[in-house]
Amino acid sequence: MCRYRCALEPESRSMSSHANRRVGCLQSTGIALTIGGYFLGHMHGGREFLKSAHGTFANVVMIFVAVQLTLGIYLKLHIHERSIRPYAMILHGIVGRVYPIIGWTQMLFGAIAYMGYCRGGHLGQCLAHYIMVRISVIPPLSVSHVALCVA
Repeated sequence: MCRYRCALEPESRSMSSHANRRVGCLQSTGIALTIGGYFLGHMHGGREFLKSAHGTFANVVMIFVAVQLTLGIYLKLHIHERSIRPYAMILHGIVGRVYPIIGWTQMLFGAIAYMGYCRGGHLGQCLAHYIMVRISVIPPLSVSHVALCVA
């Protein structure tokens, strides 16, 4: 699936094609490890963890992974070039740009869960306090900064 041989390819190909193949291999490996880890973590029947923000948000993360994977496969097929594909490209880009925020949030929830906070019935209250602290401590980003991040 991810095999490529630089020596067997014609020399007229640009370096970007090599980079694209490597990125495709990295993406395929990442998806396989993510899906495998998700199922292994839920099907082993061993240690059970209390309900936490980290565990709850993992389901949201998997929705984003499924959407990104589906859109990526659809875009690789190059079908509906003029009707649906342009919108799929935009959505694929938006989901890809949101990934760092989602990943950072999941890691933060993991650290909170590891320390033993936000467990059990206190999940909603703990998250509300976290959000209030983040809004008051960190000044809001300017509109121009957000526009630069999205562009």
